[in-house]
Amino acid sequence: DPDREGEAIAYHLREALRLKNYRRIAFHEITEKAVKASLAEAGDIDMGLVAAQEGRRVMDRLVGYRVSGPLSDRLQQRASAGRVQTPALRLVVDRENEIRAFVPTNYFEVVATFEAETGKWEAKWDSKPYLKAGQDYFQDEAFANSVATLREFTVQDINTKPVTRKPPPPFISSTLIQAASSQLKIKPKKAMQLAQELFEAAVITYHRTDTPNLSDEAVGMVWDWLRQNGKDNYIPPAANKW
Repeated sequence: DPDREGEAIAYHLREALRLKNYRRIAFHEITEKAVKASLAEAGDIDMGLVAAQEGRRVMDRLVGYRVSGPLSDRLQQRASAGRVQTPALRLVVDRENEIRAFVPTNYFEVVATFEAETGKWEAKWDSKPYLKAGQDYFQDEAFANSVATLREFTVQDINTKPVTRKPPPPFISSTLIQAASSQLKIKPKKAMQLAQELFEAAVITYHRTDTPNLSDEAVGMVWDWLRQNGKDNYIPPAANKW
């Protein structure tokens, strides 16, 4: 683990095992090349990172102990909070207050449906030129109804342009859980269990990650496989990076 937590784990292992001769290694990807490189560049434990991790744990407890109790009392169930959960809870509460304070506005739109050789298509009436000063929505129902009675239209202009759409980034742990919850109604624990099974079956890449990028070594291996199997047309000019 190359972060503060990994540094603290290394420190605690050294202390618990009473190691005198030790070396600390870190790597950012699980590949043979990366592991060998880390072994070749083994170093000492960074006590600054260890102290940072201890500071983070202290902050977690200072915030968590102050918030968890009142939060549990308010929810009438056991709940925990810390340096991450507390500001996240605040964001949820602020958003909920905005939702409750929302005042609905009635407005009107007109959509025309056209028949063409290629099939049906729709056009939405642009009501912005007819908005009164200070209005964000068109609220004149009678005017909207009169527009809706129109049956003849004139095409003023046609614009054609190429559109490039890039694929979305691969899932990281958080976006995987979000998509599983919103689209498949799968709980986070179950989603990660299923992902673990897919990973163990070598169907997906490692899912416990906060980066959507593949290593250069992995990309090179994929491209080599594509070339060897006559699928060069699937190789882009450059690998996508996020």
